[in-house]
Amino acid sequence: MDEVLVLAHRGRHGSGVLENTLEAFSAALDCGASGMELDVRATCDGRLVVSHDPDLRRVHGVDGLIRGMTFAQIRDAAPDVPTLDEVFQAFGGVFYDIEVKADPVTDTGACPLLAELLDRYRIDPSRLLVSSFNPLVMRRFHHLAPHYATAAIYDSRGTTPFYLRRGQGRLFFHCDCLKPRADIASRQMDRHPSYRFAPWDVNDAKVAGDLIVRGAWALITDDVPLIRSLF
Repeated sequence: MDEVLVLAHRGRHGSGVLENTLEAFSAALDCGASGMELDVRATCDGRLVVSHDPDLRRVHGVDGLIRGMTFAQIRDAAPDVPTLDEVFQAFGGVFYDIEVKADPVTDTGACPLLAELLDRYRIDPSRLLVSSFNPLVMRRFHHLAPHYATAAIYDSRGTTPFYLRRGQGRLFFHCDCLKPRADIASRQMDRHPSYRFAPWDVNDAKVAGDLIVRGAWALITDDVPLIRSLF
């Protein structure tokens, strides 16, 4: 069996360590992660920062939409928010699954910024996956940087448009990998055997074991030690 990548979902966070921070990514690698899953958003002055949410309230306790702030304003208000440059500088050639966020959904402005950064840092295509819930984002990114693997993220929850809940986004761009949520991943793997799979929210040993047996390429988890214990 080929080695399954174990990717830390927003790094190893909790117990005082904030998600999507350099500290969280370092902690993930220290406990055996192959790399990290992280989220990027564009600031109003064209920098890519690492944040899941469109604002800083939940994680950092301060007000402000990222797309309406300059990087200097973000650094002043929430100094733990790293730029993607800082992540690359700190961790070099580990595996990155970079999820591109878009707010609003038609905003694909993060794509050229990401393509330029990947080129500047000469990121090895074999150590990178670029993914999004938004097929418009993936379509533009693949046009700008076709040598990097891309993935469609999806789940069956009500917050996801019904027309994307079974991975239909893959039909709108060159898709190399599917990223369903763990609760639907086994069914999706049966239906689409020609794709690589990187399920997310894989935090249960039994579920993880089933996905490994089915041939998952990567598992995205909040519990790296648990998943590592299965190998």
